[in-house]
Amino acid sequence: FCKSGMGYDLGMGEAIAGVIVIGYSVDYTVHLSHMYCEADHHGHKTRSSRAEFAICNMGSTVFAGAGTTAAAGIVMFACYVTFFTKMAVLITMTIFFSVLFSLGFFVGMLFLVGPEGTRGDLLACMPGHGQKSGKPKITPGVGDDSANEAADPGFRVVGGGEGDMHSEDV
Repeated sequence: FCKSGMGYDLGMGEAIAGVIVIGYSVDYTVHLSHMYCEADHHGHKTRSSRAEFAICNMGSTVFAGAGTTAAAGIVMFACYVTFFTKMAVLITMTIFFSVLFSLGFFVGMLFLVGPEGTRGDLLACMPGHGQKSGKPKITPGVGDDSANEAADPGFRVVGGGEGDMHSEDV
């Protein structure tokens, strides 16, 4: 964009600014996705209620953060040093597209196809996570050993001291 759209060559300063801008570009989407996941712990189970929870609890924060960052970028347009005007273009354009993507496209996709239940949950695909089975999990040295013995009669904890994690089959 800088070379073709603005006619700028990318030097060391612009490369550093580009790395900083990467953080700006994902920040709002990460905040909204965190709130979407957190909504499940607050009793919201459907896509629409979780997306609404994310917007209600994080939307204003995202919008205010974008506004203040864009305002700082807009102020830099008044600078005479070329580096700062280049940085102003990078910041304001990144913030504009990041807000447009996060509050527009990303939230819209959460309403339509966001994770719901175990759909879209990567932990549910891993063995031992997210799956409810009748067999209790064997956890050596943690809690009551009777549940472990019920799951595996040959299992017993050796030692028994606090934090002792050794086990052996009998």
